[in-house]
Amino acid sequence: MTTWFRQFVADPSWRHALVVAHGGVNRVLLAHALGGELALLSAFEQDPCCLNILDVDDAGRCLVRLVNHTPYATVKLGLELTTMERLYMEYKGRNG
Repeated sequence: MTTWFRQFVADPSWRHALVVAHGGVNRVLLAHALGGELALLSAFEQDPCCLNILDVDDAGRCLVRLVNHTPYATVKLGLELTTMERLYMEYKGRNG
């Protein structure tokens, strides 16, 4: 887990926080929360503008409440490709 996240969750001055991050950062934090570290990075999809909810207790233990929620596509209809596959298809279409 990254040093900044360890310091962040150890700081008792906050109760609720919003972290806006890139999908890769989200994957690292989720993998850590589930105890798998880097081995789990490829197991998570992070759609653009998705929401993940983690609860962190005073000891730094994480409870994963929600992963990759997308209000624009709650049941993921039409999101069969991964984010990287969609980005590649868009790039290929423009530079085809």
